[in-house]
Amino acid sequence: MTIYRGPGGTGSATSDSDTTEFQEFLVQSQAARDAALAAQAAAELAETNAETAETNAETAETNAETAATNAASSASAAASSASSASTSATNAASSASAASTSASNASASASAAAASASAALTSENNAETAETNAAASASSAASSASTATTQATNAAASASASLASETAAASSASSASSSASSASTSASNAATSATNAASSATSAANSATAAAASAASINPADLVHISGTETITGAKTFSQTITGSITGNAGTVTNGVVTTGSYADPAWITSLAGSKVSGNITGNAANVTGTIAVANGGTGATTASAARTSLGVAIGTDVQAYDAELTTLAGMSSSRATYLASTEGFGFRNRIINGDMRIDQRNAGASVAIANNSTTYTLDRWMAYYFTDGAFSVQQTSIAPVGFTNSLRVTVTTADSSLASNQYGSLQQRIEGFNTADLMYGTANAQTTTLSFWVRSSVTGQYGGSFTNSDFSRSYPFSYTINAADTWEQKTITVSGDTTGTWNTANGTGIRVSFALGVGSNNVGTANTWASATLISATGQVNMLGTNGATFYITGVQLEAGSVASPFERRDYGRELMMCQRYYYKIFPQDTNSFLCAGYVNSSTTALLSGFYPVTMRIAPTALEQSGTASNYRIVSPVNSANCSSVPTFSSSTNQYGFVVNFTVASGLTTGYGATGRTGDTTGASGYLAWSAEL
Repeated sequence: MTIYRGPGGTGSATSDSDTTEFQEFLVQSQAARDAALAAQAAAELAETNAETAETNAETAETNAETAATNAASSASAAASSASSASTSATNAASSASAASTSASNASASASAAAASASAALTSENNAETAETNAAASASSAASSASTATTQATNAAASASASLASETAAASSASSASSSASSASTSASNAATSATNAASSATSAANSATAAAASAASINPADLVHISGTETITGAKTFSQTITGSITGNAGTVTNGVVTTGSYADPAWITSLAGSKVSGNITGNAANVTGTIAVANGGTGATTASAARTSLGVAIGTDVQAYDAELTTLAGMSSSRATYLASTEGFGFRNRIINGDMRIDQRNAGASVAIANNSTTYTLDRWMAYYFTDGAFSVQQTSIAPVGFTNSLRVTVTTADSSLASNQYGSLQQRIEGFNTADLMYGTANAQTTTLSFWVRSSVTGQYGGSFTNSDFSRSYPFSYTINAADTWEQKTITVSGDTTGTWNTANGTGIRVSFALGVGSNNVGTANTWASATLISATGQVNMLGTNGATFYITGVQLEAGSVASPFERRDYGRELMMCQRYYYKIFPQDTNSFLCAGYVNSSTTALLSGFYPVTMRIAPTALEQSGTASNYRIVSPVNSANCSSVPTFSSSTNQYGFVVNFTVASGLTTGYGATGRTGDTTGASGYLAWSAEL
């Protein structure tokens, strides 16, 4: 019997039992073969699964790397968010604490992102491990498949080995499945890490948004420092120095020092210590108290007068007073618009004539004794009067203050130390009404006037004088003090114009200005007050006439409109002389036989001679002054000449414009011939002719 021992073998059976055993062997071999084929299929499937697992692991690795990249991007974004949050915090000048909190949140977000990146990195490591395990599983599966093939080939030899191989292949397949599951889990973890990184980035963005929102409402109590621009609302307390500008209504600032910037609306400031202020203060400082030193841009004073002194601009000392129309400053009585139309615009600011005592036509510098109880003209335009038991003289002198060459001197020649109530002595100038009319005394528009002068005396004390009208019915006494003996002092008297009384505005006496030397009680009154009485000085007047040999000097006398004394008005000598000649005109002899006047012989003993005044006199003179000695005069005619037998006499033909004089000789003149009047041929140097039109 032929039996088969393998798929290609042959043999024979010797018995029925052998046949049965063989059949069983065939069945078992077929089963082993089927098992081997199944194991081989399983191994191939496991290999495929392992390859798939490897691919999945690689995908997981890629995903993990992507997740790591995303996580890094998330970290970068988180860092950027943190930077943005920090910038926002920096810009929040009023809310440093909240910005700091926001920065902390952003930092936490960055930490979370970093953690996410770390988790992603872990996932990547896990994926790599899964890949390694999958590769190992695939290798194991391949080995198992090879073993299974071998076992299948040798199935006939060892069925139990086939079964073991089957079990091993199943185990390998299970391991490959587990590895694939791990790779899937790792990929899932990587995805989760990426999600966490995205969430961290979102958290960082939310933190930046929170920082911006915090900037709108900040609690300054938590602030340490603010820079940039922030808006702060509500009551706030700052413990740190504020720099920069604060705008809007800040309520109050306590104990603060603003080093730079400014307050845009300072109306709310009610108190600010000076020690807290540096730099410039602008706006309304009406409520600022105390003083600011000159060195710091202030005046160093709290009053205007003290400020002017502190700044070196004291009125009358450092600067001249200001007057809108310059009327006071220049002594003008009218506005600038009419100034040039007035007499003031042409050198007559000073209403006093010969105020500097340069002109003395009558005495040519000689001393003149003042007659008691009578008016005596001395220097031109200056009259002296006394009614006392003493006597004094007046003389032009060269003793004068700087800027002047002459003065008028009074010398007491007989003292009267106890004046009766009605006695007094004075100097005065009577000013023509034409020259004071514009002062408008006696009207509601009476102007203020100022009298200034230089004075000295050997007797110190209170002196005075007065302003009076022509009939002495209105008087204004004034006073001044001579402080040092024999020392020139300038004095100023301001007089409010009189709005009542009668004041001459024509060629009579307009204003009489008197300087008292000694006054009894009947003729003194309250200083600086107008009165309806005859007052020569103010109460308290010193009696310099009570000291024999006492002297009183005066010069630089000026009366002008306005309340401020201006510098003395300098007029040229010729003009001042002509102004004096309106009131007194004198023809001076040059030597013997000097020409005086001319005319014709109207009889054998007389010649009628005439001449013109250099200016129109105030009124027509009524008398002729001459030396008093006939031999001082002479008539010269073509036929004969002779010394006068009597002094020249006044002719009624004299008027304001010219004069007529009668010259007389004993005999020998031929009627009808021309003739001239001259000074005598031997003593003629003393001969003169003069006419007066004094007030």
